[in-house]
Amino acid sequence: MKVNELKQLIKEEIDNVFLSEKLGVPSNITRVGSQLFDEYLDYIKGAAQPVDLETQPLNANNSNNGFDIADLHIDNVSIETNIDDRFTELVFVGMGVTSLQRFKSDSNLRLLPPQDLDQFKDVEMSVRLGAPPSVEIDDIYNFLVTNKSEMVGSFAHELKHWYDSYKNVGGLKAGDRSKYAASTKFSAGDIKPINDFIFMLYYISGIESLVRSSELAAEMEDQGLTKKDFYNYLTQNKIFQSLKKVKEWSYEKFREDLKQHIPSIISILKHTNTPTKGLSEDQLIDKFLEATLYAFTRLQVDELVNIIQDPLNIAHIFSALFGQPTTSDKDKEAFEKQVKLIARFGVDYEKYFKYNEKLFHMLGNNVIKKISKTYDLLPD
Repeated sequence: MKVNELKQLIKEEIDNVFLSEKLGVPSNITRVGSQLFDEYLDYIKGAAQPVDLETQPLNANNSNNGFDIADLHIDNVSIETNIDDRFTELVFVGMGVTSLQRFKSDSNLRLLPPQDLDQFKDVEMSVRLGAPPSVEIDDIYNFLVTNKSEMVGSFAHELKHWYDSYKNVGGLKAGDRSKYAASTKFSAGDIKPINDFIFMLYYISGIESLVRSSELAAEMEDQGLTKKDFYNYLTQNKIFQSLKKVKEWSYEKFREDLKQHIPSIISILKHTNTPTKGLSEDQLIDKFLEATLYAFTRLQVDELVNIIQDPLNIAHIFSALFGQPTTSDKDKEAFEKQVKLIARFGVDYEKYFKYNEKLFHMLGNNVIKKISKTYDLLPD
């Protein structure tokens, strides 16, 4: 297939949008992701047993030369490894990076980076693995080698979060951060449609959407792909597939899927002292979605309190009682504004989920357009 024909296919597949502009991937970030993986692999190989990984973090520094991502110089990357031994097989659970941002006390409680940008020279990351209790170092080493591209992409993913904090990209509000934090913690037990919906809130958030192109570019670079490989790789890649699911999510299908979980829904409703006797499946789902929205909204407000670290006493999900003399009127007003924004749907679950259906379609489409631009980063 010729390159021009390939470009046309990409245009048709991704809503007839194809842009060659190199956006969203800071210079050298893919290379640093690969360098971190190499140092991490050497670190794993040198460990005597898995428990050593949890007690002795890696300090990666590129032979004391540090790492450069665009205009950001990093002296050291400290990487902790956490192993959850409740798994039956070895899996990559995820990575994380600390945040140095703080919130400004204005009407929007927006994020601000530290005034001393030298703090960004030292990065703290974590790698989370799941494994059976019998796992050995060789097992972990071989697993990482097998899954190298995914790991390199994940390192680039976390580095982009760090770089975005450094650049203060997006001017994120505390309320947005609280939604992001809540989406990583909320669970509806074994009711998969709800858990999938919450995961989509996380996956399509502004915080995560900013890093997808860097993650994808690092994976493709690691595999040595060229422009002719792009279409097949992109459309089969987990990032594209996840975004496609977000884009295609519908409230109607969501409700139908919930009907497969009626016993669990009844159990949860009884736990919340909600009457269930004589209710139809649709009525049970209505009650469940109302309770779910209430619980998720409450968690967002709890996370908001944690984020701004304000000594406020939240008495109810839709009202905040401010009794602390150390809290200024300005801070109270800013906090109340964010709470009202978070709780703006009340318990109108149908309005909430239909709103997110539209949001998912728009954001899923937009992020797919963004990651399509990584085509131009590949060699011919």
